[in-house]
Amino acid sequence: MPEERPRLLAVMELGACPELVPAARAAGFEVTACPTMRKALNLLGRVQPDAVAAEFLYGPVYGSRISNFETLMAGMQRHAPGARLIALLERADAGHLDQLAARFPVFDRVYLPARADTLAQTLRAARP
Repeated sequence: MPEERPRLLAVMELGACPELVPAARAAGFEVTACPTMRKALNLLGRVQPDAVAAEFLYGPVYGSRISNFETLMAGMQRHAPGARLIALLERADAGHLDQLAARFPVFDRVYLPARADTLAQTLRAARP
């Protein structure tokens, strides 16, 4: 019987890291890719990911929230509490992610543009 591969939910709203899916597959993950956070939230309970990699988007468009991550983090707490969150972000947004990381666990962050070796190392470390 083949060994079950770990599952990664990749949330790529802007497509800022096209290397993510190939790098995750090379690291041994079974990948489910989502183009929107809404679709990712709907898939969390069904996919039961071991890791989630998502683009961190900060801006006033999120109203009372800091970013697109608050909803994702709440969904992970409910549907995938053991999953490791990898944030893909611009260096300028690091302080905003720090505010959330004080309340919700973030396994690692990868700064954009992502280097292939950094991405591969982070993904390997996120395997259960």
